[in-house]
Amino acid sequence: MPFAVNPDAGTKIHYEVEGSGPPLVLRHGLGGLEDDYNVVVYSVRAHGESGHPHDRASYTAQRHVGDVLAILDDLDIERAHVLGYSLGGWIGYAILRYAPDRMLSLIAGGQFPYPSKLSPLVQEIVEVGRGTPEEILAWIERFAGPLAEPALTEFWERDFEARQALIEEVF
Repeated sequence: MPFAVNPDAGTKIHYEVEGSGPPLVLRHGLGGLEDDYNVVVYSVRAHGESGHPHDRASYTAQRHVGDVLAILDDLDIERAHVLGYSLGGWIGYAILRYAPDRMLSLIAGGQFPYPSKLSPLVQEIVEVGRGTPEEILAWIERFAGPLAEPALTEFWERDFEARQALIEEVF
């Protein structure tokens, strides 16, 4: 599994590439596109096998853009389509702002390019995300019921300090 290193931050970013054709950068995976696109899927900082820095400064928009550019440079891709949802959409808009010459198009869902007041549900999610792992788990299970063993194991393997730094910088 390949990794790119953002030279500005020194954080390793895990990514995968599938298919052929024009490059399409996805924040997290979607199936069925690899027949029409060269699909580049990566894990954002504090997720998966990518780096989990604990300082808030590691999660600025510019650092996230640098991660995507490091992957594109590693793959020798000059420009790509970008599709992102929620945090992925936020990163897409950041690429549009800080590196528009590297983007062919942007598809962003669950996000918008200008600051606004968070919806009550998103504000609640952000506040819960600032809590302890036990508080986060109790909140999740209040809505979803008890987590099955694989999901519970994955939950406890998270780097909560890195996720909280991400939440503090983005929200």
